[in-house]
Amino acid sequence: MLEPEYYVRIVATEFRIIYEGRQEWSIMAGIWDISSEGLFLAMDFKWDDSDGGSDSIVDQGEPRLHWNKVILNILEANDFDAIPLVSEPKGRPSRIARRRYHDGDLEDLFVLGIEEVDLFESTDSIIDVVFSVLSNEHHIALVGREGKIEAIVTLHTLASPGSKAPFLKSFLDQKVADVAELTGEELHADLGRRAFEGIRNLASLVDSDRTKVSDRDFTQGAIDVLTLLQPLKEHSNTAFDLGSIAPKGSRRVVVGDIVASDFMKPFMVGVRQDESQKVTEDARDGLSQANDFSNILCLSPEGNPEGMFRLFEGSWELDEVGLNHPGQGIEPVLRQLSKMEGRVDHPVIVLGKRDGGFGIIAREEASSDVPAFWMLKRLAVVENRCRDWLISQGVEEVRFRHWDEEDMVPIQKASFGQILHHDAVFRKALRGRGNLNSLLSFRNELVHKVVAETSLVDLSGIGRTLSSIERLNRIIPS
Repeated sequence: MLEPEYYVRIVATEFRIIYEGRQEWSIMAGIWDISSEGLFLAMDFKWDDSDGGSDSIVDQGEPRLHWNKVILNILEANDFDAIPLVSEPKGRPSRIARRRYHDGDLEDLFVLGIEEVDLFESTDSIIDVVFSVLSNEHHIALVGREGKIEAIVTLHTLASPGSKAPFLKSFLDQKVADVAELTGEELHADLGRRAFEGIRNLASLVDSDRTKVSDRDFTQGAIDVLTLLQPLKEHSNTAFDLGSIAPKGSRRVVVGDIVASDFMKPFMVGVRQDESQKVTEDARDGLSQANDFSNILCLSPEGNPEGMFRLFEGSWELDEVGLNHPGQGIEPVLRQLSKMEGRVDHPVIVLGKRDGGFGIIAREEASSDVPAFWMLKRLAVVENRCRDWLISQGVEEVRFRHWDEEDMVPIQKASFGQILHHDAVFRKALRGRGNLNSLLSFRNELVHKVVAETSLVDLSGIGRTLSSIERLNRIIPS
């Protein structure tokens, strides 16, 4: 659950900010807490149905085996149990590829139809999804809204093996308490924890040498967990599920020191260096085509980042990649991203996560609520400092238009632009009228377009604006 946070409403009147009061609420436990971080897709196998091709499975066996290696490369590089397959870029999945679970799977890769798994709405209950994943022979469920598939649930997403505080563990603890209170039934306090450990054990088997995992033992493990959870099955929605939710349309702004992990995209996909360079390249191309990605990590066989594939002017380049820390402060991260603008087509910062895997910050993440409101707060603070400095100099009114000395406005009602244009000391600090106008233009774009979600932030403008704020702060006594 999130700590109480501030929610802010931006009112675009003379570029000023109105702060609505502090609201405290908890987010309802939902399916998103046990599902994948977004939906990653792979390109399905394409049969050669040209005049020179063949409908024979035997004749097309070699390209099919190569495709299997490509999909396995993606699954293993990203530690996925399964990945939905599409026949066209960003299309609707029609099949799912999953890894071998046990010796009952005859191949390392198993492909199933999408109709073989349950599709849940985002408002359905967590416990129903857990039962579906455990009882389905493929141990997969899909999550969507209004018929659109948006996430996948697997044993791995339920178990969260890299997390020290997995959501499902705390959810099952609370669920057991809710059901016991609701029904009066005496349930073992550790029921939820034993069930969760059973799920983690199943997930760990998927990551082991699966040819040595017994189909019987794997299936029995799933049955044991289902048996443990049986008292919860008829209680889809209890107090924990129905917690109060955020007011619709509220925006999230983190209180306190903001770090990269507060606004990064929590998962970045990669491909693994294979003995066959073509397998690596086809895995990269397939991920790019299916998801419209321009940056894809290149990982060693051990899973360490060796470089970044970047799509530049229609061709791929392999660049060096440095890992940032997710606890790095927001300002150096935004400055670093700003400096990359113009040097690469799609600037991106990669972060190594504490629980394994990699996060990403690109232009989209820099345009999200957390950095946008952080920038607006920085601008609001420096505006007030400039206003207070003018007041300390005895200024009561400033020009309404900087070229008109007769039409004046009280200093307390003046906009940031009117304040900066009033005294040449600000223009000098900013090194010219051009930088002054650039600062005001960036703030205007931030309020009217970025916050309004009609445009992404200008990355180079972030760097210029932060430098301008720094220069203004230097000339104003604390």
